[in-house]
Amino acid sequence: MEITKDLLINLYYKKNCSATHIADKLNCSSSFIYNKLKLWKIKTRDARNCQIPKRFNKDQIFVLYVKQKKSTREIANQLGCSEETIRRFLIRSNIERRDKTYNFGGHNKGTPLSNEIKRALSKQRKNYHQNNPHWNKGNKTSIKTREKISQTLLGGRTPAPSRYGYNWQIQRTSCLQRDKYTCQQCSAIRNLEVHHWTPYRFSYDNSSDNLVVLCSDCHREKHLEYKKEGFIKEMEREFYENI
Repeated sequence: MEITKDLLINLYYKKNCSATHIADKLNCSSSFIYNKLKLWKIKTRDARNCQIPKRFNKDQIFVLYVKQKKSTREIANQLGCSEETIRRFLIRSNIERRDKTYNFGGHNKGTPLSNEIKRALSKQRKNYHQNNPHWNKGNKTSIKTREKISQTLLGGRTPAPSRYGYNWQIQRTSCLQRDKYTCQQCSAIRNLEVHHWTPYRFSYDNSSDNLVVLCSDCHREKHLEYKKEGFIKEMEREFYENI
């Protein structure tokens, strides 16, 4: 389906759909929709007004929350909305909210614990790890054993570097400036990341030819594409053959 300005206005304003819902309908990313809205100078809504508004009666919420002492979650389930919607309604309606620990404690709420129960709880907390089958009984694991465990978890692969080298920050900033802080796949200007064409753990290459700016959605899609096409497995095989 061709995305036009009239179509976006109809979905975004008349049908009150969010950018995410429009992206799902049109089979594209939400960042692409936001860029189109910005390109066509369509004013975006505030985050709190993105959802379809639900009409609530202040007296009804007051009775449920203050008099019947129901939690925001119970009210949300009863009225068929989210807990965050009820929380915002309470703030806008100037209804004083209770402390989060109001309903904590169940049927023993307000009843002081005896010393015997306190000692039992303390003992249980101190010894909870002893029921864990992986508990090492306080013995320290040797370096050799830790290396074996690490290699087992990695499946024989060398661990990926925790950082992208000493010059990563400089190269990353240079790449962002070169690509004008814009995703090179969908032209997004938010949630930007720098992608290595050849993964760093195989190439150790932070040169500008190996870097490109992508948004988080396109970056995720690119890695899924690598995984689907078997690119990573092929790189691993070539890497270990040349060791």
